[in-house]
Amino acid sequence: DWETNGEGGAELLSVARGGGRGRRMLALGGKFLNGVSNAVKDQLAHPWDIKVTCSGEHQTTNGRDMEGATRPCTLLAGEDPVAGSVEIVIKSGRIIEHSGVQVLFLGFIESVENPEFSHTHRAEFLHLSRDVAPTGKLEQGSHKFDFDFGMVEKPHESYHGRYVSLRYVVRVTVFRGFVGDATFEEEVVVQLLKKDLPEPDKNPPIQMEVGVQDCLHISFMYQSSHYPMGSILTGCIGFAVVRLHLVSMETSIIRVEVAEPREPGLPKLVHHQVIAKTEVMDGIPGRAERVPLRWPLKGMDVSPTYAYPGRFSVKYYIKLVLVDERGRQFFKQCEIFFHRGELGGVEPTWFADDGNNKTWQDHNTRGKQPSSMPSGLW
Repeated sequence: DWETNGEGGAELLSVARGGGRGRRMLALGGKFLNGVSNAVKDQLAHPWDIKVTCSGEHQTTNGRDMEGATRPCTLLAGEDPVAGSVEIVIKSGRIIEHSGVQVLFLGFIESVENPEFSHTHRAEFLHLSRDVAPTGKLEQGSHKFDFDFGMVEKPHESYHGRYVSLRYVVRVTVFRGFVGDATFEEEVVVQLLKKDLPEPDKNPPIQMEVGVQDCLHISFMYQSSHYPMGSILTGCIGFAVVRLHLVSMETSIIRVEVAEPREPGLPKLVHHQVIAKTEVMDGIPGRAERVPLRWPLKGMDVSPTYAYPGRFSVKYYIKLVLVDERGRQFFKQCEIFFHRGELGGVEPTWFADDGNNKTWQDHNTRGKQPSSMPSGLW
């Protein structure tokens, strides 16, 4: 039919047969559609870019963005002021009418109510606001607004876990009425320092015994129960009676996160995670043998021990596991406490290859542990 419908039909037939003129028409049609698509995208895309910068010099560490992805974030100590600037960049050819710009500093706990769904509940414990711009227009270009919340008390340290997250964010809101407000959140990570170890009577050594009557008696000892993050665990394992054929022995550090239910009657959410594991020996020890232990904590994914009554808790346990030739396991575990002695993000492990030539003397140090901590093994 296209051949008998005149000139228009002939053009369509040429396109269908792939002639030179048809290819040119298809190319022009594709460019037109691409132009329309790009124009629609420009209209639907956000006409602004928002950036939050904290004043002063600060370290960075891992945090999360608005979509939950890991990204570098500003690190603040408990005594640091919360101040900085908001930069709003309006894209070319756009003008934004607004009824004010507000900056909030929020502290809240996000908890998962049901692991089978992604719904989370947010409970705020800190809420401060500052109005940084009155009603007006934002034209093409960059617009900068300063904010200062002063010396804000930050009662808790930031934490990101399986079921619970404790976060601090700077939220920027551009009020636009019925058109829809523009909102942007920038997380800041708060770390709280505790430089002093507890008194000796509140910092007892870790002592555990694994025994099977007349067959096995092992003493498992660590120097203390409280350690700064980044220090070195030191202790030893003593074998008093060994009549079992042991084939392996390992120790591990386990994190236990407990999320308390928001309403009575709901179950607790508990997550166990092995942070690190090391093999102590893979043979049969002799009687009265003592195996020294040195375990660097630097680079491990540990956080301070948390206790937020009614919300969540994070505890750590050190566990000893023995396996005999029949596959039977004998284990014992005891709680160990961590606290933050210095600010810092995620660091490489002691044995990471970072391009520097290191000797064992570099690893065989006690770092910045307080001089009051006793030295030596048992």
